[in-house]
Amino acid sequence: MKKKLGDTLKEIRINQGLKQKDLFDKFLPRGTLQKIENNERVPAYDRLQYIARKLNTTISEIEFLQNHKGLSEVEKLIFDYRNLKHSLYTDEINNLIARMEKYLDKTYDQRIFELKAILEAMLIINDTQDYQAPVEKVQFIWERLEKQDEWLSLDMLILAHIFFIFPTYTAQKIINRLVTHIESYVYFQNNKRLQLGLYLNIASYLKMNCEILSSEEYIVKAIELARESENLILETVANYRLAEILLVKGDKEKSLDIAENSFAILKLAKRDKLLDDIKAEWQQINNNIDYYTLT
Repeated sequence: MKKKLGDTLKEIRINQGLKQKDLFDKFLPRGTLQKIENNERVPAYDRLQYIARKLNTTISEIEFLQNHKGLSEVEKLIFDYRNLKHSLYTDEINNLIARMEKYLDKTYDQRIFELKAILEAMLIINDTQDYQAPVEKVQFIWERLEKQDEWLSLDMLILAHIFFIFPTYTAQKIINRLVTHIESYVYFQNNKRLQLGLYLNIASYLKMNCEILSSEEYIVKAIELARESENLILETVANYRLAEILLVKGDKEKSLDIAENSFAILKLAKRDKLLDDIKAEWQQINNNIDYYTLT
């Protein structure tokens, strides 16, 4: 059970060896602080932020401690969605869908409802290999977000996972806005992981639309971000995408060297499904190289 806010603030204060007199002042009178710690008053956001600074912490960490150093059920679902390894892992996706359905049976949450729709769209794509097949399942999400001037972090995560489902004009419109919005979140938590996923998805989308050479700038950015984040698997995937581009450009020796290195890393990491997937893509692009070089 989640702890009460006042109890949590009091615990943090005592743990730091602080007395109430070390916190209260004109902006935070003693009586107000006492009522907050006794759970008789809920502080306004600006006052909670002020208390957090005095306690050398943040509101996010206070919420984390309220949940006994864990996440609420809905936060855990969002966390697990963010950390799905790959859309190929259907067992993980089905398991997460089942958990989301169970949560939604108890409480409606728009975020979980939309994330569930995206996961279901992923399964449809895996089954049909048709990226446009699930467009009706996620259309309502874009109808909501298209009207917004600004997108929150979760909005961007959602769109990064579905833009390629829509017709070319809509997809390009989403991409242009996404790149601008995500880059403006450079100092926000998880931003690099979000940027990295977006760049890889854009590259896949461009390849799917026979514009593989146009994806190079996004692949280069993805490699840089993966290195900064020390994310070896995504760096390997991005390097493999670079190998595809080099192959289309005609640099067969270098492209083969990078591709084989990527295969070796994924094999050592025991990412068998991912390895099988990119090996199949490598075979496909080699067998149809004229198709990519003529477009």
